[in-house]
This record gives sequence, structure tokens and C-alpha cells, in this order.
Amino acid sequence: MFKTMRRFKQQLSQEKCIEILTNEPHGVLSLISDTGYPYGFPITHWYDEKNGHIYFHGAKEGHKMDCLKQCDKASFCVMDKGFKKDGEWANVIKLRNDEPSRYYCLDGVFI
Repeated sequence: MFKTMRRFKQQLSQEKCIEILTNEPHGVLSLISDTGYPYGFPITHWYDEKNGHIYFHGAKEGHKMDCLKQCDKASFCVMDKGFKKDGEWANVIKLRNDEPSRYYCLDGVFI
């Protein structure tokens, strides 16, 4: 279903993904709109470790539900807070191997 990550040494462990999903309340949910264009929006979530499900709050009708009715594929991205090095503008996120990287995204992996 998912391609193998090219830079696999930077891939997060399942435990780290669960830690981020549990501790970080915000993410970006991306869907495919009824016009075929991507529709990404910030949203709060709750991760249930018992069953491995992510829950979102939303109305029973509207643009999000229209998107899900026409295409059930989605991407959900959550990032931890990272840290900023002196003199640099970008946050640094620690990866599994503790080497700094500028960014990462959870795209359906371990969800």
C-alpha cells in the first residue's frame, strides 16, 4: 500500500509515532475534494492507543464529509515541537537515530 521510505534511516519507529500522536494535539488532515484538488486543514485529534484509531471532531455534513464520501483516501501529518538552533530559522526535529532533520511527516504510516 505504501512505498518504502527512501531515506529509511530517518524513519521513525512505531513507538515514536505513537508517542507523537499521543502527545501532540494538532495535525493537518488532507483529503481529496470533490473537484479533485487537495484539501488540507489543521485539526485537533485524539489517538486511542487501545485500538490504534485517530478521532477527529467535525460536523456530520459539510466539505470534509463531502470529500470523504467521494474518496476515502486521506493523509494525516503530525509533528512534534522540535527545537531551534541559535542563529537558524528552522526548527530541528529529532529522528529515530537522533540525527537532526529539518522536517518529517507521518503519512498513514503506523496509523
